[in-house]
Amino acid sequence: MLDRRPASAVVEVIRPKFVPKQPDRVGPTRVVIAKPAELPIPRGRAGPGMLADTIVQRWQDHQPLHRLEHIYAREGLTLNRSTLCGWHEQLADLATPLLDAMLADPLREPVLCTDATGVRVQAPQALAQRHF
Repeated sequence: MLDRRPASAVVEVIRPKFVPKQPDRVGPTRVVIAKPAELPIPRGRAGPGMLADTIVQRWQDHQPLHRLEHIYAREGLTLNRSTLCGWHEQLADLATPLLDAMLADPLREPVLCTDATGVRVQAPQALAQRHF
């Protein structure tokens, strides 16, 4: 049997809070809270998995932002196109060192092979004169 489970968005953040024991308590009670998780986008809400999902759907699966907006809305996650676009803009800055390294790698080689296969494009006039 082949089955598929729908995707889900996880919006749970657990930051433990502790109150150290103070036997001779003088002054206010001190509360210690765990540091928030470090995210790829500063002051952002999206974790790495969510950002990767939006990038893959937009650039690999060719889903425009308005479709992504509706897909996430069906899952109960309200995201505006401007938010998704802003995430991708900030991720572009984050990925620049990786892209630079990927470009530098082939340029160090003495020979670079490319495929120069041409693609024939018919002129619009030729299509109009063609009889089907």
